[in-house]
Amino acid sequence: MKTESATKKQFKRPRHLSPAAIVMLAFIAVILVGAFFLALPISSADRTWMPFMDAFFMSASMVCITGYQIAPVGVAFSGFGQAVVIILIQLGALGFMTVATFILMLLHKKISLRDKLALTATLGEGSTGRILKVVRSIVILTLCIELAGALLLMPAFVYDFGARGIWVAVFVSISAFCNAGVDVFGDSEGFSRYIANPYVCIVIALLILSGGIGFVVLMDVFKNKFRFKKLSLYSKIVLPATGILLITGFLFFLGVEFNNPDTIGGQSNGTKVLAAFFESVSCRTAGFTTMGHAAMRPASRFFRDILMFIGAAPGSTGGGIKITTAAILFMTLVSGLRRKDEVVLFKRAVSAKTVKRAFSLFFVAIGLVAVLTLFLLLTQSKHIPENLYSFENILHESFGAVSTSGIGSGLIPHLSAAGKLAVAAAFFMGRIGLLPVGMMFTDADNDMIKYPEAAVPIG
Repeated sequence: MKTESATKKQFKRPRHLSPAAIVMLAFIAVILVGAFFLALPISSADRTWMPFMDAFFMSASMVCITGYQIAPVGVAFSGFGQAVVIILIQLGALGFMTVATFILMLLHKKISLRDKLALTATLGEGSTGRILKVVRSIVILTLCIELAGALLLMPAFVYDFGARGIWVAVFVSISAFCNAGVDVFGDSEGFSRYIANPYVCIVIALLILSGGIGFVVLMDVFKNKFRFKKLSLYSKIVLPATGILLITGFLFFLGVEFNNPDTIGGQSNGTKVLAAFFESVSCRTAGFTTMGHAAMRPASRFFRDILMFIGAAPGSTGGGIKITTAAILFMTLVSGLRRKDEVVLFKRAVSAKTVKRAFSLFFVAIGLVAVLTLFLLLTQSKHIPENLYSFENILHESFGAVSTSGIGSGLIPHLSAAGKLAVAAAFFMGRIGLLPVGMMFTDADNDMIKYPEAAVPIG
């Protein structure tokens, strides 16, 4: 006869969803709702139904702030559709859990511990005790920056687009801060019309940088009144690393594209400097461009892939493997060459666990790029036009998807349903986080078990 305890063991309750799983399901729910609204005739500029696969891809791209488009938002969608798009971008950048929690806080509703744990997974905040304060600060800071950006952009956009320029300014401000890289200009010229306009380029660049360095860094900088010595180690890593990447990208693009007649070769020296700076800021996370991605030289396109792959800061609106990951990998290399056992940043030793996670993230991301590239090469040869079907273009598209930068080679509208789903899966994992997605399907090993060390020859 079975005992009561044995019966209970036999009929165990299913395990509760992990915080990472809750975040993933919230993103999927928002994507599906967004796809429904984008498919409606009221969202279309010509008042017709959009195929659900295209609507799903567009919704996923906006929620994952990737910026891939089946058709230009400013052309294909009505005012209602454009409003849906920018709401999806905002929800994707802040995170649905963050927005929902902020609304509940405004309504004075109680937030459960489970929801707080999901928020810590979304925002990268380690303490549930102060997570609600962090949520409040993030939402207020975001709205203030986006409002300031919209007001600063309105004079230029109203001058160019009339009264519609007010909506264009609001849309572009949110899109830039969220690093989505989507505009509603309504033509193919895009941001290239502002290649010689330092005012617009600098405002957009500041919005992109603000979103790309992350909410935690912004709050840390304001809290410590811009005094570098008082910043957290995390902020001390993000800010200099961002500066190094910006300067390196600027010098590289300026040097390689200086005499390229298809990009900036025919511009004045001042415009060349401005365009190279804007490209360095935008290509790593956002996707706006003033010089034209397709016309850039192969070296610039490959270097841009590297910058996209590195991406922005953790907890920001940008993608990639993150700046801190790249910094840890680089310092691990330096420590190895110097035959040091510790990885040190700003006189602080990085834990072995963090180093392992950095390497894991790097190889998972590289692996995902490789798998997506192979899949598209094997399955899309009959769908992509012959003049666009090349290893370089498909590899570039894969980097754009995994990094969620959304900078591509114009292949997306030509992909089959399977190809679009593969790309969507890649930027979905890139947005949610490659390691959290992987850890949802694996069990943690018992760290109490230790094995004897062994020396293995390498190199």
